[in-house]
Amino acid sequence: MKKIIVLAAALAMVGGVVMADFTVGGRVDTRIMNGEDGSFSQVDTRLEMKWQIDEYTWANARIRWDVGDEKEDETPRETVNNFRMDRAHATVDLGGLFGTKDDMGLGILLNAGYNLAEAKNNVEIDTFGWGGFEMDDWARVGMQLHLDLMGMANVWTAVGITAAGLEGETDAAGDDDIDMPMFIGLDGSQDLGFATLGYEAVLHLLEDADKDYEMGLGFSLTSIEVAPDISLSTAMALTLYSDEDIDHIYNFTLGVHYADMVDAYMVLIGDDDEALHTLGLSTAVTLNEMVSAVVGVGLGLVDDDGYYEESTFDSLDVSLNLNLGSMTLRVGYLYMEEDNSRTAMTDEFAPTLDVGSGMYVRARVNL
Repeated sequence: MKKIIVLAAALAMVGGVVMADFTVGGRVDTRIMNGEDGSFSQVDTRLEMKWQIDEYTWANARIRWDVGDEKEDETPRETVNNFRMDRAHATVDLGGLFGTKDDMGLGILLNAGYNLAEAKNNVEIDTFGWGGFEMDDWARVGMQLHLDLMGMANVWTAVGITAAGLEGETDAAGDDDIDMPMFIGLDGSQDLGFATLGYEAVLHLLEDADKDYEMGLGFSLTSIEVAPDISLSTAMALTLYSDEDIDHIYNFTLGVHYADMVDAYMVLIGDDDEALHTLGLSTAVTLNEMVSAVVGVGLGLVDDDGYYEESTFDSLDVSLNLNLGSMTLRVGYLYMEEDNSRTAMTDEFAPTLDVGSGMYVRARVNL
C-alpha cells in the first residue's frame, strides 16, 4: 500500500512538472475568395498549434478546413467540404539535451510525424514567392534529422513512407512495394561584409514511374548597400528534373529596397523549352506601422502554342494590408488569365481548387 501511495505521489509530482512546462501557442489563418459575378467562392481556414512540452521537446499541428465551389471556366462544378489534419509532428532538441550544441557547436533536431518535409526555399526572397525552387512536397508519415553546424550551415535529411505502405495496400498496378522517398538538404548563410550570402541545395529522391529525382540549387545575395537607404538583393534558383517532359526550370530575382518603406522585385522564369517565358513584377509600400500596400503583375513573354495569343497579361494582385497587433488583415483583388498554366502566382489566394479571379480577404490571428 505504501508503494502505491509513493508511486502515486511521484506520478503526481512528475505530472505537475510536465503541466507546469506545457505551453500552447499558435495562430488561425482564414482565406476567403469570391469569384467575379458570383462564379465561385472559397474559404480556407488553418489552425496552427504549437505545444512547448519542456525545454527540449515541442510539437506542431495544423488543421485545415476548405469549403468552396470548384471552378471550371466560369461555371462552378460542385461544393467541396474538406476537413483534415494537414500537418502534425514532434521535435526533440537532441543537441540541447546531450550538450553537443554548447560544447561542440553542433545542434541536432529530430522530427517525426506527418507532412514535415519540403524544400525550404531560403532563396525565395521576393514578395509573392515567385522565385525559388519548384519542387514537390510529400504529405506522408516520415522522420527528419537536422544538423546545425556551428550556425554556419544546416544539413538535413528526411525519409517518408506512404499511408498505403503502412497499411500494406497495393498501388493501381498491384505493386505492394513500400514507397519511401527521401529529401537531402544543405543550406546556410554567411556575412560577406558588403552583403549576406544565402545558399541551398536539396535533392528529392522519388520512387515514381515517370521520374527518379528533383534537385534544387540556389543562392541569394541580400543587403547589398549601393547608396544611403538604398540596397539591392538578388537570387538564382535552378530546379532540375529526371522527367521526359521537362529538364529544368530556373528563376532569377532582383530586388531594390528603399529604407524600410519600399521593396520592388523583378522575377524572370524560364525552362528548357523557353529560355524566358514569365516575368513577375511586384512592389510593396509600407505607409506606417499599421498599413502597407502590395501590387504584383505577372506577364507571359512567349506565345506557347496559343497560350499568350491575345495578350501577354497574365495576372494582377492588388492588396491593402493592416497590422492590428496580434491580427493581420489583407484585403485585395486577384485577376488571373483563364489559361494560366505558366502563371507566376501561387495558390495562396485560391488554395483549394482551380485558380480564378475575384476579391479576397485574408485574416491571421496569433493566439
